[in-house]
Amino acid sequence: MPNWLEPIFSVDEKRSVATPGICLHGDEEVTLCLDEQRGKVLVLDFWSTGCGACFRKFPDIETLHQHYANENVEVVAVNLLMRRDNPDSIVALTNRLPYSFGHYFTTRQSAYSLRQHFGIQAVPHYVVINPTGRVIHNGRMTTERLTRVNNAYAIVDKALRKDAQNAAR
Repeated sequence: MPNWLEPIFSVDEKRSVATPGICLHGDEEVTLCLDEQRGKVLVLDFWSTGCGACFRKFPDIETLHQHYANENVEVVAVNLLMRRDNPDSIVALTNRLPYSFGHYFTTRQSAYSLRQHFGIQAVPHYVVINPTGRVIHNGRMTTERLTRVNNAYAIVDKALRKDAQNAAR
């Protein structure tokens, strides 16, 4: 049965916006500036520590990451810092997770900016950015596992095909 809250919390996926100039920080002095990621498909999985569904979908995100490991695709999880969160605890928690996709963290200001820019009302929230830096998916990929997984592959494959077509021109 589909989640009846899905349409309420979903964002208009057709709204194509430019990638914001927001930088995220990894746990080892690694920085990911969103507007500098042109030339590849970037999949952002926004999550928070209080979201059980966010943790349950991490294996699917890992599979997506592994599937596109040899492609021009970067799959990363971005923790949206909540008021109650301790940043050091979040880093420690993610370091214990057995996944190889990138983990990035927000500050209170960058979390607020990302919520405003992408219209994030609830997590998990996915943003897919094409190689030209345009957002091609902004919202949820439904809460049903197979639909979410199939949507993710379809969106990334479409972005890769368009990039290949543009390169051939």
